[in-house]
Amino acid sequence: MNTEEDNETEHDKKQKKFPKDCYSFMIVNGPLRRFPCFFFGFGIFLVQFLLLVSLILSKIIRSMNTNDIMDGTHFFIPGDVPYLVRFAQFITIFAYTLIGDAPMRDLITAGEMFCCIKQSENVEQISNLRFFFSSFLRLIQGGACILATFLLIFASSNVEDVIMNIVAINFISMIDDLAFENAIDGYFGQNIQEGANIISKKR
Repeated sequence: MNTEEDNETEHDKKQKKFPKDCYSFMIVNGPLRRFPCFFFGFGIFLVQFLLLVSLILSKIIRSMNTNDIMDGTHFFIPGDVPYLVRFAQFITIFAYTLIGDAPMRDLITAGEMFCCIKQSENVEQISNLRFFFSSFLRLIQGGACILATFLLIFASSNVEDVIMNIVAINFISMIDDLAFENAIDGYFGQNIQEGANIISKKR
């Protein structure tokens, strides 16, 4: 009896579907096979990454953003802000780490994908290099989101900026999920829609 249950459990693990986001396009489709689908997934990553890099650089490099409040002693973090703003910053960081929103899920999913490279029933049909490449890009995007979150929150000079910054980061992190949903609905053409449907059924 236990043997049958173990077999069912092992079968369920193998039947785990790929994440329904644009990074899975790069796992299922190679650059030489169904190039439009591969490029679609990689293009969404570039959009996310470039937006995050722009946000990070705008806070770290002063010449790129002259509107920040600088007091000459705290680099890019405003020193003279009300206690209410500091309270909002720490509450936001606490909620961010406790709830585990989109960037945290991306990091967790990337780790799971690294560990599951050998567990897919279709592993013989899927290049381990593509598995690794997609998971690595997901890891970069999730890490950049978390870095940008901390920088933007502690660089905020009022409560409104604290809230708006965390919302903006979450939106950027969810672009790949939203783009996948639109791909399923056919907004990016039939070729991309077929690729998204394959991912939805792929195990």
